[in-house]
Amino acid sequence: MLLTLREGHGNGLSRVKAREWNSDALLLHWHQQWEIHTNRALELAGHAARVDHRSLLDQRDAALERGDENAARSLDRLPQIAIGPEAVARHRRGVPYRPKPRLKRKRSQKKEPRKGKNRESRIEQNKRILRTNAGKAQAYAALYRYRLARMEQRKLRWERMATRKKSEEAQEKAEKFDNRKRAFDRLSFAHCLHKLGLLSTAQLKATRLAAWATLEEAQRLEVERRFAERVKQRREQQKRRQISRGARRRRASGPKDP
Repeated sequence: MLLTLREGHGNGLSRVKAREWNSDALLLHWHQQWEIHTNRALELAGHAARVDHRSLLDQRDAALERGDENAARSLDRLPQIAIGPEAVARHRRGVPYRPKPRLKRKRSQKKEPRKGKNRESRIEQNKRILRTNAGKAQAYAALYRYRLARMEQRKLRWERMATRKKSEEAQEKAEKFDNRKRAFDRLSFAHCLHKLGLLSTAQLKATRLAAWATLEEAQRLEVERRFAERVKQRREQQKRRQISRGARRRRASGPKDP
């Protein structure tokens, strides 16, 4: 059946071809419909045979999913080559396969057929092709196993690199934490000395700059925030102590005379 790919309308055929017919989805839909109609015809004719549009590999995977190991084992084979009924009948009669001579467009001298040499039958050709395909399948399987082993080696190498990177990141994080802790301890000790009068304001600023010299900007801000929170807590504690002392003094002195 010969069809056109151009859509027809009132003014004739369109200038642009419709490429939807070339899609794989439409081809799959045709295969599925062909399977349905063929199986329906076989059922009406009383035959037990059924056809499946899927490949042998897909049928085997489906059998493994539903737990049918016998069907999966029978489907685990190479696809066969189509052999026509004429070639099968000729092989049964013992007639060797002789292809028809092809007509050549260019004028050339006809080659004389070989004498004394029987050409192999179509069945023998198919057997030879199957043996070749089996060898190729073994080579492809060996290549697949080699590539799988290479991928496993790469996976192990990537895991080692990731572990090493994580350990380096953890070590760097620990170093940053130690630096922050040292800087905070320096600031706390310097502030205590400044409160006691053993450290001047200039020396306190110099100590603060020295403590910040080993830290990054974000770490400096974090240390400064923590230090400011600690100073604020210290002041609140001092205020509460002063209030409690005043209350104790008032209670000790007793009520004043009017």
